[in-house]
Amino acid sequence: MVILFLIFASGCQKESNPSETSVSPPTLFSVNLDIVFGEAEMKANLTKHSSQKYEVRMLSPEIMKPLSLLYENGICKVTYDGLTFETDIKRFPQSESGALLIQALTDTDGGITTKTITEDGNIIYKGTTDYGEFVLTQDAVSGLWKEFSVDGASLKIKFSDYTTN
Repeated sequence: MVILFLIFASGCQKESNPSETSVSPPTLFSVNLDIVFGEAEMKANLTKHSSQKYEVRMLSPEIMKPLSLLYENGICKVTYDGLTFETDIKRFPQSESGALLIQALTDTDGGITTKTITEDGNIIYKGTTDYGEFVLTQDAVSGLWKEFSVDGASLKIKFSDYTTN
């Protein structure tokens, strides 16, 4: 989850193409995540409460179920089995994948990513982090996020079962 924040903090280069159309992602939403982080496979739910407030609740594996992470205004509040504390996300490796994703979503909302439209109807956003290049895929018609990956962090996230507010 920390990796997501690192992506946001490192910034992205912007390339614009005037012929590109733009579709807005849902403003507020909840979505399920299938996460592969290194050799670990996890499931989680991501909720965007506001432009600066995201919550990640772990769904599996069983040992991770009591974990939730609230990212708000650059601060990560960790709750695990009733214990809550704020932390520097770099000191809590379990939060890296969420932090990288949230950083990428925030960067994209702010328009500081490179984007291209593919032939199969997706918008691909690319940026660079300390871990290498990230790729965030959005459906060009619905605006829903589809996939996120950071090769240098061995992270891949697939989005499913959206609920928009």
